[in-house]
Amino acid sequence: MKNEEIKIVVAHPGKQHSFRLATALHKAGMLQTYITTVYDSPACKSIHLIKKFLNKENQARAEGRKSYDLPDEKIACFCSLRGLFLLAILRLDKSRKVYNFLNRKLADSFGRKVARYAIRHKADAVICYDSNAVKCFEILKKKAPHIHRILDNAAANRYGLYEIYQAMDKQYGILENRAFFKDFLLHEDKALYYKNEALLSTHHIAASTFAANTITAIGINQSRVFTVPYGVDVSKITSKTNYAEDGALKVLFVGEISPQKGIFMLIEAAKALGDTAEFHLVGGGIEKLDADSRKFIKHHMTYHGYILQQQLFDLLAQCDVFVFPSLGDGFGFVVLEAMAAGLPVIASRNCCAQDLLIDGENGFLIDAGNTEQLVKKIRWLYENMDKLQGMSENAVKSAKDLTWENYERNLTTQLKEKIWGFTQ
Repeated sequence: MKNEEIKIVVAHPGKQHSFRLATALHKAGMLQTYITTVYDSPACKSIHLIKKFLNKENQARAEGRKSYDLPDEKIACFCSLRGLFLLAILRLDKSRKVYNFLNRKLADSFGRKVARYAIRHKADAVICYDSNAVKCFEILKKKAPHIHRILDNAAANRYGLYEIYQAMDKQYGILENRAFFKDFLLHEDKALYYKNEALLSTHHIAASTFAANTITAIGINQSRVFTVPYGVDVSKITSKTNYAEDGALKVLFVGEISPQKGIFMLIEAAKALGDTAEFHLVGGGIEKLDADSRKFIKHHMTYHGYILQQQLFDLLAQCDVFVFPSLGDGFGFVVLEAMAAGLPVIASRNCCAQDLLIDGENGFLIDAGNTEQLVKKIRWLYENMDKLQGMSENAVKSAKDLTWENYERNLTTQLKEKIWGFTQ
């Protein structure tokens, strides 16, 4: 097979970073078709009809489901009406119970259609996304085993996370308040779905070393897993020019306000550090916490809730350090954005941080679940504010190496080399 003969189908019933992946393949001449449910193109006729009845805000949302780097002839839409309905449910179902049930049903129907399409059009590979690939890969494994089944792991493998959480619970008691953790983190039978999905795949794309480790930990051969870090558009983010010299250290967290993101560590750190640190929290989910945690956040931390992207960039410029004590993330875009904005980062090893941070140079690594380490690093920065400017400049330099252009080049190179044996 020649390089230009490779034909890959990319399929995602949602969006995530699939536009980026499909664009990378298109530029390399490897994209056969990008398949989704809702897309603003002639391929998705239902969107054009429904857009006529939407207000301006929802029209803008619909138009956001489009990549201007992909030609319309490369687009196919399956299950569009169900996809639109699911988007509406997402805005109404705060508990996500109905949404999660319907999303799994949609993923199965979508996957069946994608598998039939790939077989009919003689694709060489299909790239699907974690938690959406089971039905598609089951059919391909049975009826067309020659088609490579590539799983793009936007998150860490959930079964790998289940095992990590059990180990952390023994050490730190993190699952003490079990009501606020997702089912797959608590129950092995729920996590097994994601292990089986991973085992159906012939190859894996992981966004970080941590995510790759959760895949190999469940028995996937390391040669079938390749790490492709995401990128950041540094042109949209203004780097810091002012640095704290005295007063409280301004500490920023962005993400879901949940135990899984390490919110309990931030609360304990705020208690331990007192007036030396001023904590700012951005994100949703606070209503799911227990009453004491909500009360502490509202009275002793600055809670911003959801904010617009430009507001986030402005807040990044006002703060001194970014913290991300996640217990398990496949990547963590906010870490990269914070570094691009010039904030030293304190983050757990259970995300992209171990690939990005060098202790003492652009931030610090801590063990997930270890509040003592988090407090120690924040206190060190407070006592050594003269180091902030140098660490900030190092953070910006590190972020500049992770561009979307490098992501595209890395992705296509590894696919060609590790699956089809091409060398540069």
